[in-house]
Amino acid sequence: MSFLSLSRALTRRAVRTLRLVVVGGAISYRALFNWTTPPMFIGTLLVGPLLQLLFFVFIGRQLGSPATASTCSATPWSRPPPSASTAAPWPSPTSVVTARSARCC
Repeated sequence: MSFLSLSRALTRRAVRTLRLVVVGGAISYRALFNWTTPPMFIGTLLVGPLLQLLFFVFIGRQLGSPATASTCSATPWSRPPPSASTAAPWPSPTSVVTARSARCC
């Protein structure tokens, strides 16, 4: 094999590789960004994450996250433990109603 034929083979291989990279990049770019219109862009990048943030904030507030413990006095971990003589294995109906109505968050 001569130097000239080796050079042509390497050039062809390099051109094929470069063509593959360029065409593949163009197809990937079209697949990623050709569907994007301004309403889709706003919905995908702004509205979706904001709704997700609000969803988890409300779940945290409903479950009584520790971050709200300093502002809410009626959290389960801030109540004193019941004494051994009056502790029942289940809560009394009046304590459940009082705990629900005393909830501030």
